[in-house]
Amino acid sequence: MGRWRQHAAPCAVTQGILTELNLRKNGLEAAGGKAVAAALGENATLTSLNLAYNALGAKGGAAVALALALHTALTSLDLKGNQLAIEAFAPAIKANLVLQRLNLRYNAVGAAETALKEAVKGRKQPPPVEAGGDAEDQPPFELLL
Repeated sequence: MGRWRQHAAPCAVTQGILTELNLRKNGLEAAGGKAVAAALGENATLTSLNLAYNALGAKGGAAVALALALHTALTSLDLKGNQLAIEAFAPAIKANLVLQRLNLRYNAVGAAETALKEAVKGRKQPPPVEAGGDAEDQPPFELLL
C-alpha cells in the first residue's frame, strides 16, 4: 500500500466533517482497512463509506466489522469484492441499529449467509427518528450478498 494511502484515508475520516467517503479501488489491503476502521472510531458524522474492491481480506474486514458495530452514524457501507470473512459482520449487523445498507457481494459468503440473514431478522427495532419521524418512516435494512 502506498504511503499516501496509509495516511490520507484515515486523515480524511477523522476530520469529523465528512458525511460520505468513496475509497473504492484504492488498494488499501488489510493495513488500510485497519486504519480506516480505527479512524471510524473518531468520526461521528460519516454516513456513507465505500471500501469496495480494496483487498481488505479477513483481518481488514474484521477490523471494519468491529468499528461498524460501534459507529453511530454510518447508514451505508459497501464492502463488495474484498475477500472478507463475512461471518464477522453478523454481530455488527445486530449491534448497529443505524445501518440501513450493507453490500457484501463478491465475497465468499458460504455458510455465513444464514448467520447474516438471522442477524438481520434479530435486529432490534431502531430508535425513533428525530425531528418528527418515527420508526415506521425508516427504510428496511438492505443486505446485499
